[in-house]
Amino acid sequence: MSRKKRQQLNGRFMTIEHELLRSDTWRALTASAVRAYIAIRAKYAGPGTADNIILTYEEAETTMGMSSATFGRALRELRNAGLITITPVGSAKRWTNIISIRSSFFDRAHRLSSPYRSQQ
Repeated sequence: MSRKKRQQLNGRFMTIEHELLRSDTWRALTASAVRAYIAIRAKYAGPGTADNIILTYEEAETTMGMSSATFGRALRELRNAGLITITPVGSAKRWTNIISIRSSFFDRAHRLSSPYRSQQ
């Protein structure tokens, strides 16, 4: 009998830690907040970028089909849950939110998987 070959998967992948998925924080999130969190995490591009993720209201509307009011509520919910921080930058005419992934789950998992972690 021949062995099946593993299918080669292409593209980028994202992880959501089991500890987060099993937490009360995650279970309390609305569906919109979960979708927004996944979209934010999908924009994470590796070490050094967890603090400068930009996901505009226009992007949320086109990629997720989420209205700006719903996206705003989802961001507030994620911020209140401690999963992200939001830093507004820009001028009176055009504001952009820089989103940072902030959770003990993400920080701990990222630190453990980082190739640059210090030797202990």
